[in-house]
Amino acid sequence: MIPFHPMRVGKRKITGICPLCLQEAELRNSHIVPLGFFAEVRQQGTPTFASAKRGASWQMQGGMHEHMLCPTCERLLGDEYDRYAIDILRNGRAGVVVHSREEGFILAGVDVNRLKLFVLSVFWRAHHAKKVPLENVDIGEKAELDIRNFLLSGSAPARNSYPIFGAALINPHSNEIEREFMTGVIRHKRPDDENLRTFLVVFGGVAWYALLGEDGGKDENVHLFLDSPDFFIPAVNILEFEPFRTAWPSVLMGIKRLERKKHRMPGAAQKPPLRK
Repeated sequence: MIPFHPMRVGKRKITGICPLCLQEAELRNSHIVPLGFFAEVRQQGTPTFASAKRGASWQMQGGMHEHMLCPTCERLLGDEYDRYAIDILRNGRAGVVVHSREEGFILAGVDVNRLKLFVLSVFWRAHHAKKVPLENVDIGEKAELDIRNFLLSGSAPARNSYPIFGAALINPHSNEIEREFMTGVIRHKRPDDENLRTFLVVFGGVAWYALLGEDGGKDENVHLFLDSPDFFIPAVNILEFEPFRTAWPSVLMGIKRLERKKHRMPGAAQKPPLRK
């Protein structure tokens, strides 16, 4: 892992080694998950954030961020990957059409390369984060180096190499995607997972998975891997989402808080789960 020793200059400027370009520079206050995914939620309420690290859930205002990237690398990730992901996943733009069906959603017309690099970049950024609730996220030295090279080259790996897939989390009370609930990056341990090393993060109403180990083609979810412009995201009841039900108390607390909130809003106007 790249050593990181930030130094404060004056009242605001912080310098250190940018983990992407490896150059010493003034470091920007970089968001781990782009702030754009918080904007829509903040118009309607405050996101509920659950941390496995802290074992608690709380209301979050400004998202997850810390001084990490130099201005050039901040622009690279922001302009090339973050903006595209926000446009298709939150705003329904960038030429992507959303088809809703009973078992999930199809994002038609996705730029596979940019979306995969975006999702991998979130896990990579979490690896370099030092603040609670993201500290001690370890994706492994090889995965860190490989993803860094993918981001710098602008070329995502093949389908079964560092594969990603998602699940849309549906609140059963509103029958909508639950955008108000978010988590930090967590290692999702499954049977026989030592080689695949599955990581999970929730934001924008989607649980994003990344397999950051050996050949992902052996995984049981291989049929869900992002591989074509028509990307299928299955729908899952958030209250029955297996990683939440079997693991972290903080996540369960956050879900119960959301459940109480939705019960207090009978008759609330429903809207499509994803914008078309």
